[in-house]
Amino acid sequence: MDRETFPPRGSVWASTVVRIDVGTRRPPYGIAYVDLDDGPRVLVLLRRPELLPGATRVVLAPTDDPAAWAVADEEATP
Repeated sequence: MDRETFPPRGSVWASTVVRIDVGTRRPPYGIAYVDLDDGPRVLVLLRRPELLPGATRVVLAPTDDPAAWAVADEEATP
């Protein structure tokens, strides 16, 4: 399998707030599926436990966990 890179921008497909413990994560925390521009749909952590409407434009940023990315900020919708 070839390694691919994609731009860190995309649109929220769906999001939710998790209210139970999962592994080392303590509730509440938000997660979202994000459709990356010209790329796949990925599951990411949200910086705040909030719901983001579908089609919200976001930018992803790395976290302290090398296996996780988080939504850094919403972009201004043109």
